[in-house]
Amino acid sequence: MLRAQYGIDDQGNFREQFAAAMQRAVYAGEMSVADYYERQVGLRAAESHGIDDATSCTKTVAPRVMSLLASSPGIIKSMVCSCVSIPCCYSSIRLIRRGPSAMRAHQYQIVAVRGLIETEEQYQASKVLRSLRIPPER
Repeated sequence: MLRAQYGIDDQGNFREQFAAAMQRAVYAGEMSVADYYERQVGLRAAESHGIDDATSCTKTVAPRVMSLLASSPGIIKSMVCSCVSIPCCYSSIRLIRRGPSAMRAHQYQIVAVRGLIETEEQYQASKVLRSLRIPPER
């Protein structure tokens, strides 16, 4: 179902499926031929240089977290950033860009970010993620 939603339910690798989906969009009139070739060139450049174009980001996680934060009385002050500066945070976002099904356990899928990192010591401490399993194992 999810593959069909994103147009990659055919056989073959990602590049072939992406090209087939774009061809269908051109035939349906949803995309111009110039846009088709421009996206093809962009895809090949991204593959050769290993650049993430942010089309694979999970767009459903942020609204879920925001609704959870709004409905939870235990959270006093939280800031959720949906759009950040791309050049400074690209590698950080790439590390957490995963779907809910890619998480190991459903108990600790909430990530809270508070404040700004201002010193090198805070930056080094932020590299280690700590998780709390709720309920604790017995």
